[in-house]
Amino acid sequence: MGWNIYKQAFKEIILSLLFIGVWYVSGTDYMQTLIVNGELQIGKILPVMFGGAALLGLVIYIYFGRS
Repeated sequence: MGWNIYKQAFKEIILSLLFIGVWYVSGTDYMQTLIVNGELQIGKILPVMFGGAALLGLVIYIYFGRS
């Protein structure tokens, strides 16, 4: 029974884990130092942007790339 739930809810499980991971990372000290004195720190924001793009690509692949 557990295996059937896992097979049917695979996309939702992965999406939930990704959401929890993004929520956790957004509260770290690294994220708090992206803006200093009203200025965006480009050196720190670029890895976040590339990580977000990779995460978005993964979500699109999961939902639309696989049958």
